[in-house]
Amino acid sequence: MGNLCIHSYSDDHIIYKKCAKCIDTFKVHYGGLSERNSCRRHKYKNGICTFCNKIKGGGGGNCYHSIY
Repeated sequence: MGNLCIHSYSDDHIIYKKCAKCIDTFKVHYGGLSERNSCRRHKYKNGICTFCNKIKGGGGGNCYHSIY
């Protein structure tokens, strides 16, 4: 038998997804973002994170999980 890959599932009307950046499971809140700041990976474009607007090399700070 092959491996089973789950990308989303629900538990009592709560939808969970896997983060496209860190592959962690999170509860979806609004627009595909996580309910809380919790991802430690950023997706930089021109030195600025496209999810949280953090400047690359600016130190500290978490980012939202995302399915995009």
